[in-house]
Amino acid sequence: MDDRILKRRADENGNLDSHYSLHKDKKTLQELIDYLQNYLIENESQWMEQHFELVHRQSFQFTSLKVIQQFCTNLMAKFPYKIFNSLDFTSIPKKSLVQLIKSDSQMKEIEVWEHVLKWVRPYQKLFKRQFMKIY
Repeated sequence: MDDRILKRRADENGNLDSHYSLHKDKKTLQELIDYLQNYLIENESQWMEQHFELVHRQSFQFTSLKVIQQFCTNLMAKFPYKIFNSLDFTSIPKKSLVQLIKSDSQMKEIEVWEHVLKWVRPYQKLFKRQFMKIY
């Protein structure tokens, strides 16, 4: 990685020199983002798997996080059970849940239902209230 990413130089007024300013050098900023994404995947992948929903949701809010987006997509396709066992599994969107279930052709029907029930459990009170309003 280019050393100028890590160096900051200020003039006598405390303003950053435009040559080293990350905000004015988009290429350098993207290099830093790519470096950080690779660092996270190489060194914090276990944490990212445990907090999959948060990482997945946040990464897809920014187009510059393509490396982490690909990490999430690959994880869903190759290791869906890791998603089912993540700490925030019950927070994944319905669309992602359906995609996960479809991607794991080895999963038994009982396992599918167990995951669906685990996913819906936090919403049980909400469904009950909505059901009571209908009747």
